[in-house]
Amino acid sequence: MRARGEPRVKVVVTAVVLIAVIAVSSMLSNVYAVASDEYVFDFKFGSPGAGDGRFDDPIGVAYDPNNNRIIVADYDNHRIQVFDSNGNFLFKFGSFGFGDGEFRFPTGVAYDPNNNRIIVTDTLNYRIQVFDSNGNFLFKFGREGFGEFHAPIGVAYDPNNNRIIVTGSKTVFVAGIYRIQVFDSNGNFLFKFGSGGSGDGEFNDPIGVAYDPNNNRIIVADTRNHRIQVFSPNYTLTLYEGSNPSDGVINLDEDITAKVRTNNTNIVNVKFTWIDPNDNIANTNTVNIVNGEASDTYTPNQEGTWKVKAEFSDGTVIIKEINISVRVVPELIPMVGVGLVMGSLLAVLALYRKKRGDILLQN
Repeated sequence: MRARGEPRVKVVVTAVVLIAVIAVSSMLSNVYAVASDEYVFDFKFGSPGAGDGRFDDPIGVAYDPNNNRIIVADYDNHRIQVFDSNGNFLFKFGSFGFGDGEFRFPTGVAYDPNNNRIIVTDTLNYRIQVFDSNGNFLFKFGREGFGEFHAPIGVAYDPNNNRIIVTGSKTVFVAGIYRIQVFDSNGNFLFKFGSGGSGDGEFNDPIGVAYDPNNNRIIVADTRNHRIQVFSPNYTLTLYEGSNPSDGVINLDEDITAKVRTNNTNIVNVKFTWIDPNDNIANTNTVNIVNGEASDTYTPNQEGTWKVKAEFSDGTVIIKEINISVRVVPELIPMVGVGLVMGSLLAVLALYRKKRGDILLQN
């Protein structure tokens, strides 16, 4: 009987082991499946059409953290649609046209959490339109033309500095010029950067844009260059001798002006420190930044290599060196020698003229 039963036990044990292995494998595969994807599909909403909650080429999307809403630029329906965080339709605004609150192919959308505003790139009306959180028109800025917009596409909001950042701005009069333009929260132009090309800081159809508030950086999708470019605020320190930039060498006891520039509107002031050739601090001065600039003037009184340090209020530091030397004064002896020679020549010439006059009088 035992001999007959042994195979059954083995079969049962084997079956149990196989089931356990399969179960564990299944569990592990599920665990690994979950661990391999940080995000899994949650839900979707929308379908083709022109009705509420339907789309015709939705392109731009933004999130409103203050009201937990999803905002969509419904490109070919020429409108903006707003949904709750679960994708339920709340309201829409805008229609095809040229007037305030009307759109011609809105592409980009951003949300301003500081002022509870919706910002839209009204692409083929060549302008930016700004609305309150309920979709009521507030103001617009920009127009088609050189120095303005030609097909503004991407838009982002910088909550740290209250700025509107716009991409896809190709000037209409100069083909192939691509750039990023930055405006204050009221639509006043602040600065621009970039141009057409494939080098660092150059663009070929910049479309998407985002702002990194943790590192104060602008991130751009440089579409046809097939890359992403990241930009940090620009800080410069230039030394001037009079009204001209210095060549690095300045005469002793002459004024030097240190001038800083920055496009970071969050900067309040800059501290200038003048350091003599012995690494001693000769002078310090803290100056407020006005329109992105500040300057300080100092007169070094010692020969050698000086350092000028500019410390911005955000912690950024720039240091430049400059060589201070004694003015070379020409020696007097060579000058006296030249004077004697010139005097002798003039004396000979005068004598010649006198002799020639006497000869003419005798004749």
